[in-house]
Amino acid sequence: MALLTSIIQIGSNKNKYVEKWNEKTERHYKHYLTEKEIKHIEKEEKEGKEKWNEARDLDELCDAMVFSLERGFSTPWYNSGVDSETGAILDTLIKIAQTHEMFTIQGQPGICDDDEKQRAFMGGFIATDILDKFIEKLPDDIAIFIYEYFTDEIEMINVNVEEKDWFSWNENTISLTTLHEDGKKLEDHTNFHIKKFGKQAIEEIKRIPNDETIDVFIGSLDNFEDDLVSYIILIYHPKCKLELAKIVLEALSSN
Repeated sequence: MALLTSIIQIGSNKNKYVEKWNEKTERHYKHYLTEKEIKHIEKEEKEGKEKWNEARDLDELCDAMVFSLERGFSTPWYNSGVDSETGAILDTLIKIAQTHEMFTIQGQPGICDDDEKQRAFMGGFIATDILDKFIEKLPDDIAIFIYEYFTDEIEMINVNVEEKDWFSWNENTISLTTLHEDGKKLEDHTNFHIKKFGKQAIEEIKRIPNDETIDVFIGSLDNFEDDLVSYIILIYHPKCKLELAKIVLEALSSN
């Protein structure tokens, strides 16, 4: 059995609980908390918020993400802890953040079943000075979108491909998840909008709690170039392929 989230909730009986995930039954269940457990979670949750608020560089933000992921706490980008879908790649996401070169804030693993087919993707912040070497390590079947805050430039790599169900409505919309019934596609459920990428990158960095840290990352202060970060989205070309997080970790680890 594995922890799903440490977000404390209140049941109908007014008792406090956290949701956990039973790997054998693949079902959620409520774990009701003792007073000792409640105090421990609340203490660690406070410590986690302090880590986010006090982080001044990429190393410290990566450490804050590791702390939150390991405990199932919320982050500035996600209020509900770690969901069961993310649980499949949680260990890899933690290791990505532990490189201190990148941490992820959104994505999906690429799971497929009779009702839903996913295209694996992930988005996050990455040290700008490692981008060239990092990209060289990635295979050609991953689309890469990069927004460099310092230059306000967007780079797109491996985007126009002849992949089944790649674009959704038009060439500016990539299909991420489709819903199916009886083997037939019903609709595009989630999409990545290429023309909105720059705006998305700006919105995401504004969620970092400390304004001074943001200024360092985007180059507004008189800081060194190796302090700069970029926003990156990685999307697997084929659907139902699960290795994206592992490939990203390997590319980071070999830099």
